[in-house]
Amino acid sequence: MGFELLVLGAFSALSAAVTPATVPSSPVIGTATPGSRSATVTWTAPASDGGSLITGYTVTVVPGGGTITVFGSTTSAAITGLSNGTAYTFITTAGSLPPRS
Repeated sequence: MGFELLVLGAFSALSAAVTPATVPSSPVIGTATPGSRSATVTWTAPASDGGSLITGYTVTVVPGGGTITVFGSTTSAAITGLSNGTAYTFITTAGSLPPRS
């Protein structure tokens, strides 16, 4: 069994320092306005995008766990299919979402 020797040349100069993006901070829920079997939820964009463009938001319905995703800079969502007389809360997250197909 033979061995090969790899001879390296000189190293390049160091690259510029980079800091990978982090997750955006939390959006702030504004209002949740009830309707018949529905609610409209509004929020404000997070203070920090974490270094990456926010391309949309996901709203999670509790109880139930259903989600709705809105794209772009939209800061409201109409949630349908709720049961009248049931109390719901909503969780909103911001992110870099994949493109719509």
